[in-house]
Amino acid sequence: MNENESIGNSLIETIISSNVPDVASDLGEIALDSMLKDGTLRDVPVIGTLLGVAKTVSAFRDYFLLRKIISFLNGVKDVDPKARKQFAEEMENNPSHRQEIGGKLMVYIDRFDDFDKAAMLAKLFKAHLEHKISTNTFFRFASIVDRAYINDLKSLIIALSGEKYRESPEYAEVFYSLGLSEISFDDKLLTKHVGHLFDSSSHFPSSFDKFIKFKLTSDAYVLVQILSGNEIGGFDWLKVAPIRR
Repeated sequence: MNENESIGNSLIETIISSNVPDVASDLGEIALDSMLKDGTLRDVPVIGTLLGVAKTVSAFRDYFLLRKIISFLNGVKDVDPKARKQFAEEMENNPSHRQEIGGKLMVYIDRFDDFDKAAMLAKLFKAHLEHKISTNTFFRFASIVDRAYINDLKSLIIALSGEKYRESPEYAEVFYSLGLSEISFDDKLLTKHVGHLFDSSSHFPSSFDKFIKFKLTSDAYVLVQILSGNEIGGFDWLKVAPIRR
């Protein structure tokens, strides 16, 4: 078992135990060190395992990883008790799946370049545990969070949330490579110029991309709804969106 798998197993144990301390994810270095010394955090399975592997959190990478783990745990500590119990039973009955889930979670948490991404991962995992999205959808969304620029994600959430709701085409193009937007064509503009396609003397648009429009996919609305905790545009996209469950 490699390092991520070992810590991943302990992470699953921590999630199952539901005994996660209410620790602020923005702890300063001194406060974090103090909580480690007095045992407040050392008794948490995943943190105890991490410290056993790393021996110390003095290295920046280990300290950064520890804070991301705490941010993730804060986001899953209020999972519905019934859902948590069912997850615990599933993990107990399928050790290989437990190792796979835990290992993948740790790979993402370790790789994230921002604490907020760990918190976003927690919201997605909570939605998965409460049967709002499937395992495949969870990992697809986790991959999107991993690859996306954090400020783009935050801007998308703001653009689709509350009274500021709008389809925000300027962000749709940004998320095309992540699978959160798709290409459509401006039919009116295309029809207007279709007769001049092969007429070199016409004023046909010089760039074909003028015909292209980007629009957000249903997955984008589902992702934002989970991350924001609010319905988007008055719809519960978790119920109406034809996403791949």
